Amino acid sequence: LGNCVLNFLVSLPLLLFGKTIVGTLAGPSLTPSFLLLAGFSIWSVQLGYLDTMNALLNHGYLLRRHVALCGLAAMSALVLKIVFVHYWQADGVIWAAVAAYGILHTVPAFRLAKETISR
Repeated sequence: LGNCVLNFLVSLPLLLFGKTIVGTLAGPSLTPSFLLLAGFSIWSVQLGYLDTMNALLNHGYLLRRHVALCGLAAMSALVLKIVFVHYWQADGVIWAAVAAYGILHTVPAFRLAKETISR
């Protein structure tokens, strides 16, 4: 939870001021959309959770199941990126990763960790 909160606090300025920051540094032609910034902010929070789950689940008897979860999420993210980019251009790429890892890693990893802790 601490990683998620920290990542949220760090990504909040990017979400709120990202257009201005990127527009100033890279020029107005490369200013990202709010949807892209929101996707990256959510992905940042999700990464805090994924890092914690990776540390918890990368050992012993859980490793095989965890690798399967990671592989499934990664392959699904790739497929979703190809699909989403046709509908939402660059915004679709980050949202495909958020969706794939959110559905195929976040929830199952939570259940696996809960099962492991309750042993």
